[in-house]
Amino acid sequence: MLDAEHSHPRESASRWWERAYGERDLLVAYFSPEFGVDASLPVYSGGLGVLAGDHLKSAGDLGVPLVGVGLFYRQGYFRQSVLRGHQRELYPDLDAAALGLTLERGSDGEPLRIEVDLAGETVHARIWSRDVRGATLYLLDTNVAESSRAARQITDVLYGGDREHRIRQELILGVGGARALAALGLTLERGSDGEPLRIEVDLAGETVHARIWSRDVRGATLYLLDTNVAESSRAARQITDVLYGGDREHRI
Repeated sequence: MLDAEHSHPRESASRWWERAYGERDLLVAYFSPEFGVDASLPVYSGGLGVLAGDHLKSAGDLGVPLVGVGLFYRQGYFRQSVLRGHQRELYPDLDAAALGLTLERGSDGEPLRIEVDLAGETVHARIWSRDVRGATLYLLDTNVAESSRAARQITDVLYGGDREHRIRQELILGVGGARALAALGLTLERGSDGEPLRIEVDLAGETVHARIWSRDVRGATLYLLDTNVAESSRAARQITDVLYGGDREHRI
């Protein structure tokens, strides 16, 4: 979780944080590749997404200053169809507005955009948001005109494509998510992610310029591993470092 304020109609419960901790200038940002907030928003596949969604709902219920950061997959997670005993995976396009998502805009009224450099290519993304029982969920979407055709496909489906495609999704989520919160005026102070999102790479790059050692970023990052087996981390460091680490990791 990366270290602002929302509430829920059940006022007595939603004021719990305020009663317990007062008006503290704190923001927790919960990064996850999937959020299961309800069935109408199919950007989750199972337990990890349900857990992330429940954390967000509980934060809203209790007034905890927490926001969720994820990806808006244009075709979500596959929908199952069975024909003559054989499964087929369907990927219908999702309508963000029909799903209750709001496009975040700047003070000029134009949609907010963030940029992430992936292997020398600048990838652009917009930011959608949705209220979840008083907490806010932010979802990044690379399907914008400024991005190349390949880059627009980064946020196509949840858990689709090869290993490199998944790494590109994680970098948009981690690095892009941190930049999205900054664009929204939300200050990051603490960090935790559900997968290796490389949030710390972006934060370390910023702190180096501020003459703060990268150990300060490590001290402000909480990494949660939900599956304690080697394959859960996907051993993707070499691909990430060679293709996407580049000068930033060298500077760090």
